Amino acid sequence: MNKGEKKEEKNEIEQAAGSDQEDPVATTENEEENPYDQKEHFSEKELKDSQETAVEFSKAFHNYDSDNPTSYLENAKPYMADALYEKQKKALRRETLERAYLTAETTDVTQVSNTSENVVRWNVMVRGIAKSVDGKTSETEDWYLVSLKFIDGEWKVEDVRVNVPN
Repeated sequence: MNKGEKKEEKNEIEQAAGSDQEDPVATTENEEENPYDQKEHFSEKELKDSQETAVEFSKAFHNYDSDNPTSYLENAKPYMADALYEKQKKALRRETLERAYLTAETTDVTQVSNTSENVVRWNVMVRGIAKSVDGKTSETEDWYLVSLKFIDGEWKVEDVRVNVPN
C-alpha cells in the first residue's frame, strides 16, 4: 500500500467514525518529504552502521603516502565492494607534490539527497594535514560522496566520488 492509499484509507476511517478533525501530524498533499531523510528505506541501525563504515573508509582512503602510493587502497579495501576495489586498482590515484603525504584528522558527515532503496549515501568531510615533498604542511578538507550497499552481511562501499561539485 503506497502513501496515497494509506491517506485515503485513513480519511475513510475518520469519516466513518464521524471524525472531522484533521490529524495535526499527518502530512498534507502539498507538504514535501525531506529529500535528505533516508529513514524511508533504511532503519536507524542500518543508517548508523553504514555511516560508521563510510567514515572509516573515507579516513583510510584519504590517507596517502607517496613513498607507498598503493597503501591507501589496501587500507580501504576491507570497506570496499570487490568491484570498486578492482576499478580503483586499475586507476590508482596520484597526488600533487603539495599533497605527497595526506593524514586524516577529523571527519564530519552530512546526509545527501537519496531516493534509492538499495544504496545508502553519505557525504564525509575529511579534514587533515597535507605535507609536500619539501616538508611544508597545510590544512586540507576533502569531501567524499560515499555510496554503500549491504553485501554478504556487511556494509560495503560500492562507489566513491571525491570533491565533486554540487
